[in-house]
Amino acid sequence: MSRVHPLTVLRWLSIRLALPAVALFIWWARTRTNQSAFFPSLATIARTFRQMWLFQLFGSDIVPSLVALLVGFAVAVVGGVLLGVLLGSVRIVGEALDPVVDLVRSIPPVAILPIVIVFAGLGQAMDITVIALAALWPTLIATRDGVANVYPKVDAVLRIYRVRHLSALRARAPSSAVDIPSGIHV
Repeated sequence: MSRVHPLTVLRWLSIRLALPAVALFIWWARTRTNQSAFFPSLATIARTFRQMWLFQLFGSDIVPSLVALLVGFAVAVVGGVLLGVLLGSVRIVGEALDPVVDLVRSIPPVAILPIVIVFAGLGQAMDITVIALAALWPTLIATRDGVANVYPKVDAVLRIYRVRHLSALRARAPSSAVDIPSGIHV
């Protein structure tokens, strides 16, 4: 195992940080006496950012947005996996609802926004609903395809041994274990 010399690391860091440091210094030097509202100085920008975002607006703007993102994503993952398992494992339900799923998934979340506003109102419930609807479809489709496209011999063995729904679903789970995380990732 070769050791990296500390001067090599220092040289690598200095090369990577030199351009941003020089750019920030030039920006600060050129705008330090600037009083324009359209081109404020770097010091004014940093002071305003610290006052507004790090203290004043953090609790009222950033925290609720992060909560809506996490809750909406969790709802989308749970709903997508459950509905995907249902659509992929029960063929009749899957075949009946496939056109509806394909139609609704093709609608952009922004186009659904007026309908969501009517039912959920303005506020955090609307944010969570829009996030959940936008993130639901990749998980649902990947789960549905993963569960439905199980290796054919697994289905044959399950039919021969007359394995019922819940046990069959447990036998199919390893085959769809790759598809579900990829849908969540998308």
